[in-house]
Amino acid sequence: MPRQYKRHTDMGLVPEEAMLEAVELVINGEGMSIRKVAKDKGISKSALARYVKKYQADKNCKLAPNYKHSQIFNPVHEADLAKYLTKCSQMFHGLTPKNTRKLAYEIAVQNNLRIPEKWHENKMAGCDWMSGFLKRHSKLSIRNPEATSLARATSFNRHNINAYFDLLEQTIKDGQFTGRRIFNLDETGFTTVQKVPKVIAKKGSKQIGQVTSQERGQLVTVCGIVGATGIALPPVFVFLRKNFCDIMLNGAPENSLGLATKSGWMNSTLFVEVIKNVVKHTHASVVDPILLIMDNHESHLSVGALACAKENGVNILTLPPHTSNQTQPLDRSVYTPIKKYYDAYADSWMMENPGKTITIYRVASLVGSAWTHAATPANIISGFRVPGIWPFNQHVFNEESFLPSAVTDRDLPGQSINSNEQATDPPQKDNNQTHQNHDTVGQDNNSEQQENDTTKQDNSAQQENDTAKQDNNSEQQENDTTIQDNNSAQQENDTAKQHNNPSQYSDTVTQDHNTENRNNVTAELNSNSLQGESNPAHDVNAASHSPPASASTCAGSYKSPEEIRGYPKVCHLFLFIL
Repeated sequence: MPRQYKRHTDMGLVPEEAMLEAVELVINGEGMSIRKVAKDKGISKSALARYVKKYQADKNCKLAPNYKHSQIFNPVHEADLAKYLTKCSQMFHGLTPKNTRKLAYEIAVQNNLRIPEKWHENKMAGCDWMSGFLKRHSKLSIRNPEATSLARATSFNRHNINAYFDLLEQTIKDGQFTGRRIFNLDETGFTTVQKVPKVIAKKGSKQIGQVTSQERGQLVTVCGIVGATGIALPPVFVFLRKNFCDIMLNGAPENSLGLATKSGWMNSTLFVEVIKNVVKHTHASVVDPILLIMDNHESHLSVGALACAKENGVNILTLPPHTSNQTQPLDRSVYTPIKKYYDAYADSWMMENPGKTITIYRVASLVGSAWTHAATPANIISGFRVPGIWPFNQHVFNEESFLPSAVTDRDLPGQSINSNEQATDPPQKDNNQTHQNHDTVGQDNNSEQQENDTTKQDNSAQQENDTAKQDNNSEQQENDTTIQDNNSAQQENDTAKQHNNPSQYSDTVTQDHNTENRNNVTAELNSNSLQGESNPAHDVNAASHSPPASASTCAGSYKSPEEIRGYPKVCHLFLFIL
């Protein structure tokens, strides 16, 4: 079956209003037959006759074809599946189209639904069902996800973020920092090989090329510093060279700082110069300090850098590990547009200078052009507002943001991995009672003899109670024997009456059985009361408080995708062993 089915007839395309008008003509018209009305309106005679009978039975019926009866799942079941797929993708454990088809087959089999034979052969739903499912649920689409490490996915959890916001709030209050004195620092990398854009080419071509400077480019690290009020300090460039030359900063933003290392990365020695550059442009001091927010990379936490920051009134607050993609202002709103502008300018330069390559001496000018368009006050202010830094908002992240870390959440005691029901908490002891127990233990040496005497008395009382219970049980057995003798005599009388009046005998037998059952129940209750116990089978309170039967045990109940597969969950024992 093709993905875009083309109709070959016009059957079933009659509007519901036109069909209702034709039905009313047949029912209310004078001498109008079904054949005549169908011919005048251009409607199928059999379809009109069927709708006339349907309308006569129920005038609120729908006079239009219903094709949903041929679907495997009803709309409610498909909505549950769509919700399950959405939540799995938010947890960074999304299902591929093939796995989704396998899940649909499992759901159909578990719920005993009528499915095509091809589903049983392939052990999965068909491609036609998959395409139809995506059309019926327009909010779902097939996306290419971004690779995310497990550490980054699981570190961004409610506990770490709450601790970070508590520390941020306390730091802002203690230092009385305003947006004018809050800054963010972060590094990013630019290479001499740009990301090529999409181009127009001949349709059907197997491979399209776009020229770049090299196969693998050289790295230039750029360290950006921005403020919460929208200001951008001159960036710091770290070049892949042993010694720095001023020519490397041609075209860079004004007052930019140039440094060089053998690796092209920031290190602890160069970061001291970065702190000094921040102090120079922010005029930070012990009297007028600033708050500098950055990640906790090892190059940022050297003794020299921290000492320089302390001497010049720079208060450093580090972000939680592996959470910079959510909490770093530069990552949220500045570096992404800068990279796009850089690639666009680099590609334009390659088009305007055919035969030439981009070197590290050209990177600063390309970054300078991109910096002007991307590091705008609007983008910078948005970068501080989105993660809740300024204005301060510790409730900026919703529960969906923490779903990727849910795979490592530990279940409560007595709770299964995929169960939403929490086990009942065990009763807690009173603190006063606990203290009394400790005091009693401390006095054991002084009252040991008294406790032994008390224990002997308790044992004697217990023996007397057991003797009384045995006597009561003997009396109860005698009462039960008497009841059985009376029942036997009554049965003999009933047998004699059966020959005289059979109909009256049936009523008498019913009454006798009811009386016997009541006597047995009374005897059991008396026996249990004598023993100080209650029988839950005949306890009214126990029966009234017994839990109802689970809906999942009822025949014909629907099993949702969550009940069949469950959401992704990590095995904590396995992680502990590793």
